[in-house]
Amino acid sequence: MIRPGHLPLLLILLAPAAARAQRAPDMLPGPAQYRQAPLQELVRRRELQQQLFRRFMRQASLRLGLDPQQQQQLVRVVAANEVRRRDLAREARLLRQQLASASRDTATPQAEYDRLLGRMAELRARDLELWRGEQAQLGQVLTPRQQAQFMAMRLEFFERVQRLRERRRELAQQPAPDAP
Repeated sequence: MIRPGHLPLLLILLAPAAARAQRAPDMLPGPAQYRQAPLQELVRRRELQQQLFRRFMRQASLRLGLDPQQQQQLVRVVAANEVRRRDLAREARLLRQQLASASRDTATPQAEYDRLLGRMAELRARDLELWRGEQAQLGQVLTPRQQAQFMAMRLEFFERVQRLRERRRELAQQPAPDAP
């Protein structure tokens, strides 16, 4: 059952897939078109992400009973760490691609695997350091109980977004219905 507050999130994430499904089969974009989204769509996606972030932060602040100053502090902490988290995720994606490429190449030397796995361990350590730092910063704004509640709300939000993204990918991969 979809809660009324979740409907806008669902619509935002599913709208592009629904629009693609309504196109004629010969107009469906291929994989290269997905990888090279026009700048306009990237800007639109970023704006939607910012809207979702603001809405989530408002709802979390209400549920946690934060005053306006605490809410601003919470937004600052989360936003600053999100930039660093996004950078780490980008590095991790590139590293996974390099690791997959090395695994496909039978001539890859052992030293290259050692280097790549060492970088992976370093990224994991940086991610843990980022999480610990963020928790310390959150501890300056929230009580331990509020911190735990915020963590649970955030995990629930991320899981919901991930499920919607997966569903969107599934819909995008389905063949278009035959035109009458």
